[in-house]
Amino acid sequence: MVIAIDQPERALDLVRHVKMTYPQVKILARAFDRGQSYELENAGADYVISETFHSALEMGKQALVDMGMHSFQAYQQSHVFLETEAKHKDELYQAWLKAKEDEGHISHVRELFMNLESALKEEMDKDRSDTHAKGERGWTPRPKNYSQD
Repeated sequence: MVIAIDQPERALDLVRHVKMTYPQVKILARAFDRGQSYELENAGADYVISETFHSALEMGKQALVDMGMHSFQAYQQSHVFLETEAKHKDELYQAWLKAKEDEGHISHVRELFMNLESALKEEMDKDRSDTHAKGERGWTPRPKNYSQD
């Protein structure tokens, strides 16, 4: 079942109802942001995607190109961002769950986000010219006399 409605509370109620009534149904849900993603995941959605995440990633990649970065390098940077974010996803979700239970953990969530920011900076600052991750596609520059007639 795909749930992609613009009413967060109704989407959350629908996920809960379907999972309680039909636990075998796989639910794919669209969230507006990370907070709603966590809410839907916590309610039982099997796959959640944030509508703002990928559009922000694409916009960031285009901004890098517009500022003069080669499109392949901008693609690499966005791929590094995706990989790093994925590595920290479960840790951030677990911290969110604890913060929801105990408001005292909110400082821990902030600390995790700061650690994620540091990890992103470290990964993005690496020279990737000779060491590509397995998930990155390769690129061969055009020959010097290449013409796009």
